[in-house]
Amino acid sequence: MKPDALLFIGNLRERGGGLAVGLWTAQALAERYRVTIVSWAPADLAMLDATYGTRLAKLSNLEVIHAPAWLRRLFRLSAGRLVLLKSMLLMRIAQRLVRHREPAVIVSTSNETDLKRPLLQYIHFPWLYWPRPDTDLRWYHHSLLVLAYRKLCRIIGNYDPERVRQNTTLANSHWTASLYRQWYGQEADTLHPPAVIPDGAMDWAARKQAVVCLGRISREKRQLDVIEIVRRLRARGHGLELYICGFSQDRDYLQQIQEKAARVGSWVKLHLDLPRAEMLTIAGECRYGIHAMVDEHFGIVVAEMLQLGVLPFVHESGGAAAIVEDKRLLWDNEETAVERVAACLEGPDHLASLRRHCEQRAQAYSHRHFMDSILTYARQLETETSKFS
Repeated sequence: MKPDALLFIGNLRERGGGLAVGLWTAQALAERYRVTIVSWAPADLAMLDATYGTRLAKLSNLEVIHAPAWLRRLFRLSAGRLVLLKSMLLMRIAQRLVRHREPAVIVSTSNETDLKRPLLQYIHFPWLYWPRPDTDLRWYHHSLLVLAYRKLCRIIGNYDPERVRQNTTLANSHWTASLYRQWYGQEADTLHPPAVIPDGAMDWAARKQAVVCLGRISREKRQLDVIEIVRRLRARGHGLELYICGFSQDRDYLQQIQEKAARVGSWVKLHLDLPRAEMLTIAGECRYGIHAMVDEHFGIVVAEMLQLGVLPFVHESGGAAAIVEDKRLLWDNEETAVERVAACLEGPDHLASLRRHCEQRAQAYSHRHFMDSILTYARQLETETSKFS
């Protein structure tokens, strides 16, 4: 009989790279363990499999436990999202499960996690650290009300940062690992999230002279800036189209994008809330990509572009820059971004060199490499835990 593993995934309905990590972690653990996922609300595993490429719905050794229905209904009545409070309440639920079930190994893909026993935690960004670092600071984080709220949440979750420091820690990028080391004084190994795409990239000659922008529609992703970069490239005589592909999260910002797209012309094309396979098909037909978020924690879409054979031009900050590992693909303002893309459009040798570089970088983000790494760390933790049980 397989040993038990408990996997803490904060929210199975929160789409993005973080959920991809959680689902592929579950897929990996299921090869060796009976897996219990703890998450806030139930989710359609078959739909998630279709979106992220996993095969969880058909597993017989996988169970999902979520917060009680009455508690979830109570939160739906609240005016705010209260993400931290949800996370701490779910952590409390998971702590009880750990005490009763005593799993052989515990894994969390929801940043810092305290389940009162050493575990393997995957950090997308160390968001529970306090005082809030400038890297992720907003004006409202200074208010006394927010300070009191965070303190109350820690009490409710029985959360102790000292126990977090005892966890084995993985980070999605070297940038995130350095932040964790700086703030917690502990080392974190880097394990890049998997970028899973269909086999077979389209031939370069058959691709459109187009730029793709992937990711959720929200202000920090800066799709308006991407439109402006492509507009300036077109003003230089390059007949590029722009495909903005993502799921709508900020409706006000989406309206601004739609209004700007209508003003500049039909070369801006919006593809919203598409099935993953369709979105990747559209992206794979493009030659270039632009990712504009500042201080992106990782940027799974950049890795996906690499695997699709798209040349991604990335803001030089945060973890996304480490994915491409070439200054010729990095930019810090619109003018530099225009020059970086134009160098490919106007220089065949430059373009060929970057394509070779990106083909090599794409190999680091396979799902098998990610799964094997997760299992290696889980086995090590299981061995260490068994010594003291």
